[in-house]
Amino acid sequence: MSSSPLGIVSNLIGLIGLVCFILVVVKMFQHNQTGLGIACIVGLCVCGIGYLVAFVMGWMKSGEWNLKTVMLIWTVVILINIALSAYVFSTMPTVTTTP
Repeated sequence: MSSSPLGIVSNLIGLIGLVCFILVVVKMFQHNQTGLGIACIVGLCVCGIGYLVAFVMGWMKSGEWNLKTVMLIWTVVILINIALSAYVFSTMPTVTTTP
């Protein structure tokens, strides 16, 4: 964990995203989508694709599973994370090599 202000914000954003992921996976199990829930958990651990699958399925079923608020929060978190990453990348010092 980073102790810089941007690092703290990034860690908090990541934690909120993880909580949203967990809430969506719990809804999958509650609505008898056990295989999909397990696939998302395994996919998250193996290659990260489970995060994307849960996000897409969460939006697809947001009305039926009463997840609209969670999905809006998760979407905002992802957008903030993208903007924060772009800002950090744009402010990185350039590395020059001398021949």
